[in-house]
Amino acid sequence: MKPTLLLFLLLAVAPVTPCAGSPPEREGPREETIRHYLAGRWLERAGDRDGALAEYSRALAATPDDAGVLLRLAELSTHDGQPLRTIDYADRVLAIDSSAARAHWLRGAALFQLRRTEEAYLALERAAIHGADQPEILRTLARVAESLSRTERVAQVYAQISGVEPEDAEAWFQRAASEARLGRFALADSLLARSLVLDPIRPGAIFLRAWVHENLGRLESSIADYRQHLQVHVQDDPTRRRVVMLLARSGRMEEALSAAREVAEASPLDPEALVVLADLAYAKGRTRDGADALRRMRGTAPDDPRLVARSIGVLARHQRRREGIELADAWVRRQKAEPDALLLAARAHAALGDAAGAATLARRAAKASPDSLSIRRLLARVLEEAGRPEEAEAEFRSLRQRWPTDIGVLLDLGSLRERRGDLDGAVGAGREALTLRPEAHEAQNFLGYLLADRGRDLEQALALIRSALEADPDNGAYVDSYGWVLFRLGRLEEARVQLERALALTGGDPVIHEHLGDVYTALSLAERAREQYQLSLAADSGNARVRAKLQGAR
Repeated sequence: MKPTLLLFLLLAVAPVTPCAGSPPEREGPREETIRHYLAGRWLERAGDRDGALAEYSRALAATPDDAGVLLRLAELSTHDGQPLRTIDYADRVLAIDSSAARAHWLRGAALFQLRRTEEAYLALERAAIHGADQPEILRTLARVAESLSRTERVAQVYAQISGVEPEDAEAWFQRAASEARLGRFALADSLLARSLVLDPIRPGAIFLRAWVHENLGRLESSIADYRQHLQVHVQDDPTRRRVVMLLARSGRMEEALSAAREVAEASPLDPEALVVLADLAYAKGRTRDGADALRRMRGTAPDDPRLVARSIGVLARHQRRREGIELADAWVRRQKAEPDALLLAARAHAALGDAAGAATLARRAAKASPDSLSIRRLLARVLEEAGRPEEAEAEFRSLRQRWPTDIGVLLDLGSLRERRGDLDGAVGAGREALTLRPEAHEAQNFLGYLLADRGRDLEQALALIRSALEADPDNGAYVDSYGWVLFRLGRLEEARVQLERALALTGGDPVIHEHLGDVYTALSLAERAREQYQLSLAADSGNARVRAKLQGAR
């Protein structure tokens, strides 16, 4: 409103001087409220906030239940950084009009400023109900939902915004990012394309497209986009390592090896970069370069057993058994046969195919530290890795006698029995763990998933997994279990929602990709099913079951 118009309105509602001999007329409360309100707006526009607040207060004194004045005071309190006062004024507005979208919005924003995030979210949801066509309200709701990791809701809200403002490139981008985090990469790709038409230079858009295309299996496009991103973000070493990985997956091994050298030279103390370089060098038959990279990697922290273990892992992947065993045994000698060193060597022997040596070293470690539950549990696992499941189970039973109240031992035993095909024994271990600690959510999830995976006692499985989720609602493994039992119960759309969320929470697990592929297959979404099976195989290429499903989905 122009100042001249404001002046006119002020004059229009100002008291009129009565004619001589006329009885004086008093100004009514409503006229007084309007006069002070307009004066406040005038002073506010002139930059006199204190004077404006004084006029609004006078307007409110004249009409204490004027929602417009209360709302303006709430807005000023927000601008002045006084969230408690904002909430008070907004509550007074809502007592007059519970459908006032802007009051709900101001209240929610103030609660969020006070870090009362759940309350803020509820207030903003109410604001969105009454102001579904107001992008400002929806954007605030999306930000708060994002802070609560409610990615599904974030995607829905940005869809609303793009419906209200179809030329809003940022809304399309944020919706694409949310859909990508939910694992819905094909949809994210189409949304991102719309965003880039509207804003082709939006920061982060090229990186997001690279990540989406990577997950869609469009490796050449993904590599090109990552490289374009790196032209601007030259210090982004994690993305450089990603390019190396994608080049290798694409079969461009010489390029991958060259890129890996560049990464290792730029970060000479980065163990990850050196492990990747060693892997690629061995894959190309350049054993001297591979061995040199592993030596450099161990040299970054000579006393760190994890680097020895990683070296042995590389050697195992490339069938270099003798070198791996020599490295493990040399580590044991340097550490004077300490239990941890013995266990590391035992795992190395198991990974390199020396079952007898692995079992011997693991038993030496347990004998050296007989009162260590953690070492004894590792002994049992090494025995299984070494191909001696009967001995591993015997060791777990021995641990049960020694530590009868430790449910971790029972869950380890149950997992071993499941892998051996002893379902009844696995279920028995899970039930025993819950008898010891009925509230243990890891045991609830273990037993619930076990039953769901075998299609047994599905209603009980559902109740167990729900209980686990109540304790840890953002645990990706638990959300996967929930989606899987819903699938077994035939509740396909619900299963889809949960498994897409599980993917977002875990960052992409091969088992969850497989589960989601099965759901898409059941929903006759063949293209999406193939996409999920491909992603599962990308992380676990030896999974024959998933490979057969992929063939069947063609």
